[in-house]
Amino acid sequence: FACKGPSSIGRSYLGCCACACACVLPFSRRWRAARVMFYPYPYGGYWVIYAGFWRRAIAFFIDLVLLVFAAAASALLLIPLMLVAPEATTRFLSSQWAGPAAGALWLVFAWLYFAGFECSSSQATIGKVSMSIAVADSFGEQIGFLRASLRFLGKLLTLGTLGIGFFIMLRDSRRRALHDRLAGTIVIIKEPFTLPLPE
Repeated sequence: FACKGPSSIGRSYLGCCACACACVLPFSRRWRAARVMFYPYPYGGYWVIYAGFWRRAIAFFIDLVLLVFAAAASALLLIPLMLVAPEATTRFLSSQWAGPAAGALWLVFAWLYFAGFECSSSQATIGKVSMSIAVADSFGEQIGFLRASLRFLGKLLTLGTLGIGFFIMLRDSRRRALHDRLAGTIVIIKEPFTLPLPE
């Protein structure tokens, strides 16, 4: 048989509930501070570490830079509009609606970027892939577009708190920020270390 892992997910692990014993993990400080969780599979399992603050911050910065470059590149679309309808384009750009319209378009693009990538098979944006982290639900499964969209809305709320919502993860045992709590998601390291399981 295969060990199904410990019964609880927390700071320490006493053993296996499925086979009533089987595996016991080291109780060092390093293991307790690692914030690990168990992923059960029919033919074994592995432990993964929750992504920490700096790894997630760097991934978010990469995504933000990409979105800024995308916004700058989208401005090139104004060139053919200026050639086709120069007067109408100039009139719109000088109106009071130009700024809010550009901001709304950028927000929609950011929503599709984050939600689309995080609900994909990679479970991660380009920034998260570069940092080897991924978004999952509380059970480690791939999230859907609706949950990913809720997570993006929660991220806007987190930004609205002047970043305080991000620092919540420093006191959370599963390293969840405010938007993770609202959407019921976790961020894990995509390439976990493995542990042999008894057979």
